[in-house]
Amino acid sequence: MKTPFLFAVVPLAAILAGCASSQKPIYASPAPPAAPAKPAPAAAPAPADKSQHVVRYWHEEKAADGRPIMVAEDWLVDPNGRMIRKLK
Repeated sequence: MKTPFLFAVVPLAAILAGCASSQKPIYASPAPPAAPAKPAPAAAPAPADKSQHVVRYWHEEKAADGRPIMVAEDWLVDPNGRMIRKLK
């Protein structure tokens, strides 16, 4: 009969002892940083250049351990879809 009593009383006493502590907890977060004096300037909208765009092609290669992996290649193309150059 004493064992169930210990399982109920000991954790309850530990919880109450922890709640009654007057010390500041060590896990308390510091005060948030102060807000900036003024917001940063907004970026001006850039006009869209429709003469070229990027197309991504995927191809399969073999890894060093023999697994097949998909690798992306980005190409700059003109409005007609002709490839201009490969991007890095």
